[in-house]
Amino acid sequence: MDLAKRMRWAREAAGLNQSQAAEAMCVASHAAVSRYESGERTPEIEQLVRLADRCAVSPSWLVLGEGEPHLMAAPNPSGPQKPKDLLPGILDLAGQEVVAIPRYDAGLSAGHGAIIGEDAAPEGFQFIEKDWLRVASASTTENLAVVKVDGDSMQPTLADGDWILVDRGHTHVRRDGVYALAFNGACWIKRLTINFKNKRFQVISDNAVYPMQELTEEELTILGRAVWIVGRKI
Repeated sequence: MDLAKRMRWAREAAGLNQSQAAEAMCVASHAAVSRYESGERTPEIEQLVRLADRCAVSPSWLVLGEGEPHLMAAPNPSGPQKPKDLLPGILDLAGQEVVAIPRYDAGLSAGHGAIIGEDAAPEGFQFIEKDWLRVASASTTENLAVVKVDGDSMQPTLADGDWILVDRGHTHVRRDGVYALAFNGACWIKRLTINFKNKRFQVISDNAVYPMQELTEEELTILGRAVWIVGRKI
């Protein structure tokens, strides 16, 4: 049974129509669900996880086709329910631990002194195998965020539209690297090097068109360290 058929099976087993499934998945309308069930489009993993929760089926079965549906509880077919908010954390998919990391558009929060505002809602989630993730970062899930790069100042290292993993546990520069930082009332992704003689930071754009700046520790705020490119257009 392919993904489209599993989606339809789960929806019908739960007694949902396509409009109710759309609400559970947080998609625009029943037309989107219809395209998913016909195989014309493929939903995001977080949308499938929402649907699995609403239909009380195994996420591993719905997303990957692994195992059995395992109806874990009788779904409530009485009407639409408020979609359950997904939270950062670890999911079990077919026996593999997968970490759900919130994904934000960094451009939306630029200028507020933090790469992600306190009340910012994620656009979605990036799902990364836990074992792979530990190669890039040892931080807790709460310290991790996937953000979008705006502009060309870090080319060729980072391109406009790249999605990068930022470890917000790194708020002090202990070694050279690419960091998310705030200064001059805006947020940036820049390369930092340390001049230990005068204790100043060189703020470097990898694109040579942009000039290097030198700042003291008091003049900037370190928001996190970029540790991984998780998405790039080809």
